[in-house]
Amino acid sequence: MAEGKEEKFGMRTMRSAAQSSDSPSTMNLRPCRLAATMPRTSEDVENFLLELDRRFENDKGTYLVSVGEEKPPIAIRVVPPIVAVRVAIGPVPADADHQLKLFRRLLEYNATDLMHAAYGIDNETIVLSSALPLDNLDLNELDATLSDVDLALTRHVPRLHELATE
Repeated sequence: MAEGKEEKFGMRTMRSAAQSSDSPSTMNLRPCRLAATMPRTSEDVENFLLELDRRFENDKGTYLVSVGEEKPPIAIRVVPPIVAVRVAIGPVPADADHQLKLFRRLLEYNATDLMHAAYGIDNETIVLSSALPLDNLDLNELDATLSDVDLALTRHVPRLHELATE
């Protein structure tokens, strides 16, 4: 347990740094309640999108976030206990040579450029996805994930399409 803190019956008791940690008789412990947070809901996600000034529509519980013309929308779905973020990039090429080049580049992007999302393959479609814990989701976390996806759609996707077709 960290010095200066003691856990007792679901409450945290703290002592000042100036107090001696050697002698229990000289400790002046005072209770302090741990902050309780309300569980997040899809309404919170919608409010975050509004606060981030993101254009979106709600399609039966899936938020489709617009990221510009000629770019696929980012789908955000609240499925407790997670918030799933996903965008379809395009089909997996049929021939092995194109696949090899493309898959290598996807792995390189996962390792070097993406912090909050990752490329994958689902039913012969290349996807970019992320999963965030709903219970403690905050505005900054959602913003960072959407920024990661924005970067990928702007910088990676044109190159990925080239690799899939050249």
